[in-house]
Amino acid sequence: MLVKLSQRIVYCLERAQACSEKARAAPDSSQDRRDFSDLETRWLALARSYEFSERLSAQIDGREAHKRYVVSILSHAGADLSDTIATACMTLAFIETMKAVSTTGTEKPDESTAAKLIVHFARQGERDPDRLSNAVLILLNAKTMPEDRMHDPD
Repeated sequence: MLVKLSQRIVYCLERAQACSEKARAAPDSSQDRRDFSDLETRWLALARSYEFSERLSAQIDGREAHKRYVVSILSHAGADLSDTIATACMTLAFIETMKAVSTTGTEKPDESTAAKLIVHFARQGERDPDRLSNAVLILLNAKTMPEDRMHDPD
């Protein structure tokens, strides 16, 4: 896989390469050789630090985008997004519900059904993400649940 390196990382790698060349050109046991070798190591460490920082930033951006996506699904399901605590709880519950469904091997419900059920239980006052998720999973797994209740729990 080809990776596009940032300018900061490229600069560090170039500096490390230059220090490596200067260390090789210096006499074997000279202070210059040790100093340039040490500088090469430090430039490489800085490059790794930048790489880690950029990967972490990309993961955080990805999670934030996923969170916005989930909030939009909850909004379409009728969630009141003015209550930030309820929104956070419903978001966590939705993510955990969809994760649990995907790991159990059961047929995955459409996201709007799960979101509507989460919103339904949240409107009844439930704020615990685990209990919200468990209530939805129980309903989704119930064979006797009427079809019209699955699509409109209110």
